[in-house]
Amino acid sequence: MRYYQTSRDEEVLDMITLTLDKMMNGGIHDHVGGGFHRYTTDSIWLTPHYEKMLYDNALLAIAYTEAYQLTGNETYRQTAQKTLDYLLKEMQSPEGGFYSATDADSLDFSGELEEGYFFTWTIAEIDKLFDERTSKIVKRYYGVKDIKKQRQILHISGEQNSITKEFGITRQEIETIIVKANQTLYEKRLDRNLPGLDDKIILSWNSLVISALAKAGFVFNEKKYIDAAIQTHAFIFKNLWHDQKLFHSFKDQARGHQGFLEDYAFLAAAFIDLYEATFDIEWMKKAIDMDDLIYKKFEDKTLGGFFMTPVDQNDLIAKEKPVDDGAIPSGNAIATINLSRLYLYTDRKSYRQRAQKTLAYFSRPLLTSPGYMSGMLPATELLTEPVKEMVIITPEGQKQQAEPFLDILRKKFVAGQIIIVAQEGKEFDAVSKTLPQVRGRTALKGMATLYPCEGKICRLPITDPQRLTFSK
Repeated sequence: MRYYQTSRDEEVLDMITLTLDKMMNGGIHDHVGGGFHRYTTDSIWLTPHYEKMLYDNALLAIAYTEAYQLTGNETYRQTAQKTLDYLLKEMQSPEGGFYSATDADSLDFSGELEEGYFFTWTIAEIDKLFDERTSKIVKRYYGVKDIKKQRQILHISGEQNSITKEFGITRQEIETIIVKANQTLYEKRLDRNLPGLDDKIILSWNSLVISALAKAGFVFNEKKYIDAAIQTHAFIFKNLWHDQKLFHSFKDQARGHQGFLEDYAFLAAAFIDLYEATFDIEWMKKAIDMDDLIYKKFEDKTLGGFFMTPVDQNDLIAKEKPVDDGAIPSGNAIATINLSRLYLYTDRKSYRQRAQKTLAYFSRPLLTSPGYMSGMLPATELLTEPVKEMVIITPEGQKQQAEPFLDILRKKFVAGQIIIVAQEGKEFDAVSKTLPQVRGRTALKGMATLYPCEGKICRLPITDPQRLTFSK
């Protein structure tokens, strides 16, 4: 998506939307309960391995949120929100942390473990739940074939047009029927034995969820997501923070071992995302403080890059600097992106220098095998492309005046853009100490005022949101 924004290569956009659509419509997506399974075992996204991982769903929620900003496709918004709603409903502990995964297997009606049993349906099971007409529509919509006794995977068949003709209904009426049917299927599914739950709470994965909730909370203007993100932050600092150290996991009311680089880096990123969702300067301060800890505990101050374990941990044969992305981005990737983002916000040259030093250290594999470490590529973009600044100043006590501007900004995917909101008065002084972009700027004529800049070149300030334009 970032590459498409700069290149405007329509083939790239086609690749993005094709991939997202196939996942969204395929059997890898739990259409009834929300969320995504771990992977598919075929090339058409139909037959999944039914395990559900916390990190997959957090990252996919971010992807669909940003895709909605990029394309305006309403189904991407629905998919992102349904994924997050699934996490809140089924994966969040009462205290606010998120569990790690659910198993692929569950007990079938005879008490035997069967992969996918919980998520699949027979024709007879569907027919028992609905009247004949509704059952036909549901089966056609979800690609259920006329094969008796065989358990089948629900997936969007793409037959909406033929359904409208055969049953004399609109596509909107189909969607209404399916939404109601999903609720019926979900409630019936709860009568089955649930898949096993891995109730371990892992810090780095929870930080990814905070980021997903914060981004969606801002883009969709949904306070419940931001509240949930803040609740998860509170859980982390109650249970996984002690003596100026983070801990990697929490289970059975006990902390696991000390945190790795990814735990610190992902949490720092989550703090920046919470700032971008709330414009509360305290979150940016927390991000800065967390990066200070990363610098002290993990950074190779001689050569550059970050070690996976603390520099003062001496019981290891060798110290690793993880840079290849796996199911989640590497700790070095996120730590470097954090430095780039903090530089854009604070204009502190030390952040830029540290990011450049890390990129220089990994420059050879970045040039020869970028596909293995694509998580680090956004850092290069943030440091080389002109930064886009949107600074909004409101009169004291009138921060809500920023909303008409934010309603426009939250609908646009703009990589390398920073948004700052500050109100005049006491808060302004606190913000200006951390974010220099607000200094010398005021709310003109007592109105919320947007100061748009790109590459340090600023246009005239705007008080009318309708005059806000975006460069290509």
